[in-house]
Amino acid sequence: MAVVEEAEHSFYSAYQKRNPHLLDELRKEWEGILAWCVRGCLEWQQDGLKPPPIVIQATSEYRREEDLIPSSHLLTGRIIQWAVLDLNQ
Repeated sequence: MAVVEEAEHSFYSAYQKRNPHLLDELRKEWEGILAWCVRGCLEWQQDGLKPPPIVIQATSEYRREEDLIPSSHLLTGRIIQWAVLDLNQ
């Protein structure tokens, strides 16, 4: 399943203002960060992925734009068998 997420913000200016002590600060909080990750994983396993409406809309638009053979052009309920040509004869 393809999911499209559009970036609404640029991180370039945030990169310029980066915190040189971030790694040390995160090391102090590693237990809480790990617990947060585990809780999130358990919630995902129980409830599944719940993308926000903007992601659902962007994914739908992407699929519609990239669909080379729209479902309206597909034959439903029918199987077409192609004859296989024996090129050795």
